[in-house]
Amino acid sequence: HFFERLARANGCDAQHRFLAQYCMELGLLDIRTLRYAPSLLVSAALLLSNELLGRRSVWPAMMVHHARRRDTDPEMVACAQSLRAMLDQAPRASLQAVRRKYQHERYAGVANLALAGLAS
Repeated sequence: HFFERLARANGCDAQHRFLAQYCMELGLLDIRTLRYAPSLLVSAALLLSNELLGRRSVWPAMMVHHARRRDTDPEMVACAQSLRAMLDQAPRASLQAVRRKYQHERYAGVANLALAGLAS
């Protein structure tokens, strides 16, 4: 799977993986994300999760190599911004199943995290 390969290259721990998966699953609820290729969605979710978790390098050289995208790739940046907006809106969204799922300890409670730069 593309996600597993990139998450491994990114050095994600379980919480980091769950945060990226949460971002991607929120994207499944919005028809606007259909314009993005699945590989781009994975890359954007990992870029966003790196940023939100305060990674010193939000897109390490290993990610450039494996994803074949730079952190300045305009399409990936636009996708990450869309995911960030969905993450910001999640507490007020009408569909709450994905958010409730990721509030559980089984998923490290990533939906409950106070993440840098997100409105509460």
